[in-house]
Amino acid sequence: MVDKIVNATALLVRTGPTEATAVGNLLTQAVAAGTPPEISTGHRLVESVIEIITHEPTNIDEWKAAKTSMRALPTE
Repeated sequence: MVDKIVNATALLVRTGPTEATAVGNLLTQAVAAGTPPEISTGHRLVESVIEIITHEPTNIDEWKAAKTSMRALPTE
């Protein structure tokens, strides 16, 4: 499913484990408390301990052709 979204939007997507939402909430609270001092420091910390998968678009031309075909359909 992720790959279809990546290809349809032609955007790079980074995914992590299902616990990523909880980790993100914890990171936000830690930054608000001043430890770490910046969100970018927190991002590096999280990336060092949690596997992050990067999904890059492929088949972009096929999706562009499909979008062009869809846009050419009558609207009424």
